[in-house]
Amino acid sequence: MKRALFPLLLLIFAGGPGCLTGDLTATGRPCTNNSSCGPDTVCDKQLKICVPAGAVRKDGGGSKDAPRLDKKVTDKKVSAPDKGKPKKDQPRPPDKKVSAPDKKVSAPDKKIAPDKKIALDKKITPDKASTGGITVTSMVPYKTFNYPRDVLATGWNTVYIADLFGHSIKTVTGSTYSTLAGTHKVAGHVDGPSASAKFNQPYQICRSGLYEIYVADRDNHRIRKISTSANKVATYAGSGSKGSSDGTTMAASFNLPSGVACGATGLYVADTFNHTIRRIYKGLVSTIAGSPGAQGSTDGAGALARFRYPTGIQLYNGKLYVADMYNHKIRVIDPKSANYTVTTLAGAGTAGFQDGPANIARFNQPADIAIGATGKVYVADYQNYRVRLIRKGVVSTLAGDGTNGYKDGPALQAKFRYPAGISLRSFLGKGRVFVADYNNHTIRVIHLPYPP
Repeated sequence: MKRALFPLLLLIFAGGPGCLTGDLTATGRPCTNNSSCGPDTVCDKQLKICVPAGAVRKDGGGSKDAPRLDKKVTDKKVSAPDKGKPKKDQPRPPDKKVSAPDKKVSAPDKKIAPDKKIALDKKITPDKASTGGITVTSMVPYKTFNYPRDVLATGWNTVYIADLFGHSIKTVTGSTYSTLAGTHKVAGHVDGPSASAKFNQPYQICRSGLYEIYVADRDNHRIRKISTSANKVATYAGSGSKGSSDGTTMAASFNLPSGVACGATGLYVADTFNHTIRRIYKGLVSTIAGSPGAQGSTDGAGALARFRYPTGIQLYNGKLYVADMYNHKIRVIDPKSANYTVTTLAGAGTAGFQDGPANIARFNQPADIAIGATGKVYVADYQNYRVRLIRKGVVSTLAGDGTNGYKDGPALQAKFRYPAGISLRSFLGKGRVFVADYNNHTIRVIHLPYPP
């Protein structure tokens, strides 16, 4: 079960022209030296774009505290399968302007129905991998996808994938994969038939009912809708211009939105570079928590609360759970409380790794969350290379040995390479945790001998 919910966050957060701190209007500008950049920014000689002063290491990349969400990650030493080590990734060139669609698409006024129970795949093979305990396997081979940012399980053997630099939405059934929507490796903004539609770094996906999938189309600053029954893609919200304006769906603006959650009370959006949580309901976009452009970690009601690059988001039992990535916390928003009160569920607020009571436990850029039927919260702990579990006020490690690599096997001996997205499924008393293993370019499966 998942929100019908990357960093990638990776060396300077988030694709697109903006960087994590400093003057976002100057950052992302092409440059050759520091004189090409504005105040408080310098030229990143590796990426050839302006970044905030202090965000450049001696090797030319982003600082430890300011990784890029839009950059492909390359590590010098990574264990790989038999095919050999992955090739060195190329830095991402400066973003280009995104052309607007030819025609505006009106947004529906109907309520978005919460996810319904979906019939499981008819052919189910025994889950041998879980009989000896918790283990990790790969759903498809290493390097199948192009930096998968999110995964959404819709069956025991079926998932949808937001393939970030594939600029498309993929689907996997068993070990067979195909493109559901988008043009593989071609960025753009085109509505219409799914096969010819274009996305620009799709980040997170959620599903409403049986046939509608919503996409945080991050670098297009839009929310897109895929109708699987009609095989069509439409723009659901966002003018395409970077901004924070509320209003009607086509007039409202977003700033690199990275998360979406479907629910009966609307579609919720983690508007990452605005540091806010937005709601789309009955044709209108509103800001329900956080203040545009104001970073922080303050709990409180609505506009008084502060986030720092919120990413993954999921709706569970009427509450919104948020992976507040650069606060290194998991936050909760209660829509039923006065003015959408925000509280902290887990995380001490400093980057690191520590299991234990939720208030002292530490994460390192939690990228996404999924919530089980009994309220257990599963976390894709991106820079810790682990999958964590929050249960009854205690944080523990479910899978991953904490080193960057690629290895299947017993859960605590397995290796991940930036787990970015997460989703759950259960069947016949067993469970599966699907993980978008971002820099291993594959989908991993954590097999549980119990429901998640």
